[in-house]
Amino acid sequence: VDRRRKSSAVLAVLTVAAVSSAALARRAYAEVSFVAPRTRFGETSRPGCRGRAVGGRRASGEAGAADSDFEGRVVILGAGLQGAALAYFLTLRGVKPVVVEREKVAAAASGKGGGFLARDWGDAITRQLHRVSFKLHEELAETLGIQSYRRLPVLSVSPGQRSSRTRDICPWLDGEISDTQIMDSDGGAQVAPLELCTKLMEAAIANGAELRIGTAQGVELEPSGDIERVTGVLVDGSVIPADKVCVCLGPWAALAQDWFDLPVPMTGVKSSSIVFKSSEPVEPF
Repeated sequence: VDRRRKSSAVLAVLTVAAVSSAALARRAYAEVSFVAPRTRFGETSRPGCRGRAVGGRRASGEAGAADSDFEGRVVILGAGLQGAALAYFLTLRGVKPVVVEREKVAAAASGKGGGFLARDWGDAITRQLHRVSFKLHEELAETLGIQSYRRLPVLSVSPGQRSSRTRDICPWLDGEISDTQIMDSDGGAQVAPLELCTKLMEAAIANGAELRIGTAQGVELEPSGDIERVTGVLVDGSVIPADKVCVCLGPWAALAQDWFDLPVPMTGVKSSSIVFKSSEPVEPF
């Protein structure tokens, strides 16, 4: 990334874990500028729908008043946790973004996770962000009236022959559990991701943001000296005027690399999470 140049064309690719997205959206607004040479992916060549990264900076401002770095039209692509959180916190700064979503709020991974929040898990690089995020989720639950948020302890179990200790600590675990251990009695929480995203987007809309249902197909650019700047986003064949474009598409962010000739490497990590309703009432351990 060449940081020696600037333009008003902006792309913010937020690829942090969902548990930290809200905290990142509040604390930083990453800006990256672009010049050419590509067209919209999957379509014939069209002048102005192209770009490549050439610069970056960070913006900040006071809540309730538009910061100079936010002047102009902001378009956010994606209404998952990243997009919804970014839209909400931008409106607190006086910005009224347009959020483009292909289906509905939290239609993909953001609305289907277990919603588990851990305050102290993680390595030294992300631990501080985890703590900020954990506190922020609690604040959002109170501010936005999120009913599903709750603090809860975390229990670790090991398979094997049951003992009296495992029966005493957690009698409702009826499998073959040889050991149980409380990992964190005060640093765990849970929230329904769909409710969190929905509340964030509802609050953003109440503050002046706009939600549009449609599929982003590319960006429009125009010459600006020796570079090009963003002037709009192509959505279902129509252009939405934009000075800043924030790509919050999760794993689908890789699709935007053809708009800007900017490689967005994407790899997967296999993991599993199971959330189920008990057929009988259970007591907390």
